[in-house]
Amino acid sequence: MKSQVLSILFMLNGVFSFSPATTTPFVVRNVHHHHTTSTLFYTKNFERAVECASEYGLCDVEEMSKLADELDEYTDSCLYEKDEDMCIKEVADRKDVSEVLRMMGELQLRSDYIKNANLFVDDVKKDAVNNVRDEFVENVLAEGEDW
Repeated sequence: MKSQVLSILFMLNGVFSFSPATTTPFVVRNVHHHHTTSTLFYTKNFERAVECASEYGLCDVEEMSKLADELDEYTDSCLYEKDEDMCIKEVADRKDVSEVLRMMGELQLRSDYIKNANLFVDDVKKDAVNNVRDEFVENVLAEGEDW
């Protein structure tokens, strides 16, 4: 629905750029595709969402969450593809990018927890230190018996 409103505004008012309250500015431009003109909605946040989803650790949790929320605003809107089948794929793939961003954010949060606050991890590390010390003592005692 949002894309339909934006298309109408573009046609009626000749608007080439504007700022919705919740996103960065859209750039609306005409693109020639198979001898017809279609409207292409483009936002820098889409580029950033793809970058973040493609490279783990590039973006922090807050940014990934914000980008996923923005992608979710266009749940059923086709922004790039004209063909109905390709439009369905575009929507599904955009949802996929959103889900990847959310999963990567969750993974980052869980990894931070494991590194900084997980009791089990602390216990295993302490036990490993004790095991190394015990093995060392056993080895020293075993070598002492050979003398």
